[in-house]
Amino acid sequence: MLKKNYYLVALAIIFLILNTENSAQVIPEIITDRPDLTDSPIVMPLNFFQIESGVVYEKQRFKDGNSNIEIENFTLGSTLFRYGLMEILEFRFGGEYLIGKTTVDGVPTNTQGLQNIFIGAKLQLRKDRDLLSNAGLIFELGLPLGSEVLRHEKIEPGIVIALEQDFTDQLSLGINIRASNDSNLSKNIYGFSASLNYGIMDEIGVFTEYFSNLVSDFSPQHNLDVGFTYVLKKNLQVDASVGTIFLNDDTDWFCGLGISVKLPR
Repeated sequence: MLKKNYYLVALAIIFLILNTENSAQVIPEIITDRPDLTDSPIVMPLNFFQIESGVVYEKQRFKDGNSNIEIENFTLGSTLFRYGLMEILEFRFGGEYLIGKTTVDGVPTNTQGLQNIFIGAKLQLRKDRDLLSNAGLIFELGLPLGSEVLRHEKIEPGIVIALEQDFTDQLSLGINIRASNDSNLSKNIYGFSASLNYGIMDEIGVFTEYFSNLVSDFSPQHNLDVGFTYVLKKNLQVDASVGTIFLNDDTDWFCGLGISVKLPR
């Protein structure tokens, strides 16, 4: 039933994309919060609606004491819905569907279901300035919804400081500083990410990104990913990315594909 629902959602998105092709309304250029982890400070235009969705495959292999552990995750429909409430404020809602397998010393355990369901808002504090070109705040609440084995135990508040500096029309640097609560671990999580973006041409952009999370009693992981975006139309973008952990002997890599569409008022 869940797979059938995903097919229906995909067909609905395709229908909306095809219908916006014939819209006479001027649609602002699409700006997304994917595929990199670093969110843009830019909010959605007033009364516009945007869907950003993708799939991610991740493979991990490491040792925990004397145990050999392998994790293989396939995330379907990792989706963010964004709507412009005001000139400086947008509403956000998202979630994803996980199909995962964890193998400990050759014994597999399968897990699947909805996870990481949240609501939030993005507030734009600064736009199109010379020094510190753009800045914003993102507020999110992780909700205790979804699959029983994957959902949060409690509501989990989080905040992101999103900064961006434009160096030229083609080159920019985005930085995020994050703080959130993990109710399952009963710990706070702090994160940092920096994404260097370059526009090869009007339709094609590339990026390289560093990101890391810090949790007490856990060793920090340093991650690197690269990818590109391709604007098919002014309101339609596709993307791809690949990344890995580094400065570590463990195996951990991921890759993803995505599509984003902005719908007219």
